[in-house]
Amino acid sequence: MVIKRLCLDSWENRILCLPQRGIGDLIFFLPLLHSLHSSFPASEIFIPSTSQGTPYFQLINLIGFLSKTPKFLPNVSQDEFELHRQIAFRECKGKLKREYEHKIYEKYLQGEQYDLLINSRSNRVESVLCASQVTRKDVEESYPFHRKHMVDRFLFYADYLGIPRVVSFKLDLTRQDLTDESIRGEYVIFNLGGSVKEKKWSTTGYSNVSQWCAKKGLSVILIGGEEDRDQASQIQGSNVINRVGCHNGYAIRDIVPLVRGSRVCLSGDTGILHLADALGAKVLGLYGPTSPERYGPYNQREYVISRNRIDQKLENICSCEVIGFLEQIV
Repeated sequence: MVIKRLCLDSWENRILCLPQRGIGDLIFFLPLLHSLHSSFPASEIFIPSTSQGTPYFQLINLIGFLSKTPKFLPNVSQDEFELHRQIAFRECKGKLKREYEHKIYEKYLQGEQYDLLINSRSNRVESVLCASQVTRKDVEESYPFHRKHMVDRFLFYADYLGIPRVVSFKLDLTRQDLTDESIRGEYVIFNLGGSVKEKKWSTTGYSNVSQWCAKKGLSVILIGGEEDRDQASQIQGSNVINRVGCHNGYAIRDIVPLVRGSRVCLSGDTGILHLADALGAKVLGLYGPTSPERYGPYNQREYVISRNRIDQKLENICSCEVIGFLEQIV
């Protein structure tokens, strides 16, 4: 069923969007957000945010037309549901993770009022007071989700609502200071991080590529979280600049200028890879447990090396294969 009344140009209401909760997930959701904003410029579009200062919070700030819901989503020290959601996520128990996500939204959005709720999940959030709620289940019944990229899946929501698609990843880079004058010369980025260890490439692989970069006169900037410090310390070379763990590892205000100035960003399937792709930087994605057809860098899906249909083991990607791709890109 298409919600016909949303096609009115004068529509002025409140829209709540519930994308998935990662940096990459929000990037995938961004074209749908632009589609909604383009069709309903007078409407206020809300999204639940994690606490102030987190990378997710900072990314929402770069989507200039978004408003945050009154309550922040909880961290693990604040709510038992969030603790169990994080555990299920680390253990790759997708169904259980989604169950706890649903409980969190039911709890933290209870009593809020919106005219339209766009829900990336299949279960309706019953505690929110809204005139219309569109879930994944609703859209999936009308459009072919199978083997579609996540961006295309979310754009089916625009089709369902009867509004034009706006395939844009534009971010408002004027909203904060996004310059880094400490960067000199040409460099590539190695993003060592990954939401799970299966999405992380080998130290040997990165070291071999670092040596290739040195021969090309390229510096290497390592980024990642606290958990990546040990690996970063093992990637040696006079051309290596280690920024792992700096500024909370993934502060968007620090990552954006780094990525925009790089020759290429080498990364597993992470939010940083998709942020780089959205910013128009060159990327090379390394894929194992996740499908590049579904989760690849949307604008550069040809620049992917994947073991997904072989053994799903990222560590089995050979450095010579990565170097071969980089020779085409850099």
